[in-house]
Amino acid sequence: MLVALHADDLGFSASINEGICDAVRRGLLTGASVLANAPASGAALAAWRDLEEDRRASALPSSAARGRLGDPRRPFDLGVHLNLSQGRPLTGAAFPAALLDREGNFRGLATFLQLMLPVAGRHDDAVCRELAAQIGFVCDHGMRPVRLDGHQYCELMPRVGRIVADLAARFGVEAVRVAREPAAVGTLLHSRGVGGVAGIPGGLAKRALAESWRLRARRAGLRHADCFFGTVSAARVAVRDLQRFLRLGLGRQASIMEVGLHPGVAAADVADSASAAAWHDPLASRRPAEHRWLVDEELPEQLLRRGVGLARIG
Repeated sequence: MLVALHADDLGFSASINEGICDAVRRGLLTGASVLANAPASGAALAAWRDLEEDRRASALPSSAARGRLGDPRRPFDLGVHLNLSQGRPLTGAAFPAALLDREGNFRGLATFLQLMLPVAGRHDDAVCRELAAQIGFVCDHGMRPVRLDGHQYCELMPRVGRIVADLAARFGVEAVRVAREPAAVGTLLHSRGVGGVAGIPGGLAKRALAESWRLRARRAGLRHADCFFGTVSAARVAVRDLQRFLRLGLGRQASIMEVGLHPGVAAADVADSASAAAWHDPLASRRPAEHRWLVDEELPEQLLRRGVGLARIG
């Protein structure tokens, strides 16, 4: 079995950029997806370019361990983390004011969904233009995204999923995330104990939406991992969780599994107050723990003992 260890939220802040890039440089991350409208997205893409230069030169500290794990000798997966729930739209005043707050920021995914459902596609063109602008931002920086996935899984909303599939074809992107997680309820209870019970209805709803998205992605000919882990454990993945995910993936005879991760080295550090409010990071306190095990020297040995190699999705 092969595993893709993929980080979300590249570009969110300098500290998250540092955590993700370090987990590629010294650890085993196989890719990351950038929030194009986030405060540190430009810096993130510049840092990613440097990582790719070092990968080509086999100059990464993790190069030897990666070689032992059969890491493909091709670029790391760079994705676009499509965002309709945080920060300001790249399309500015062209984006419907009804979907934004008084400061011009996205209003959160739950509110976005509530506002989109009753209007029967009225805003689909605007959403399409915004998501296209986010993909175009990466292309304009001279980089080619190889996969698309949604911030807070926005692509699981059927209207948004249709748009994402169309944009993948337009931009020549061949891979997506399908966040259909096996044993998600068990993972929720395993990681949070009794406190996880409240999250079960949402987890089951997300799984049902993910199945619908999987069928759409298959019809569109989009590649994705055989199974995905991380929908109910954002920034909560520890080594024991990874081991459990690997057992589940092996038990389902998955060829490629993906683990969604959220590493960082410190709390988000957005400078101005307006951005700080828009880019509040509820995962900030948990990100460093994921970073630590990703760069731990024992991680390659644990994967080798299970006969697990590294993969790309894109």
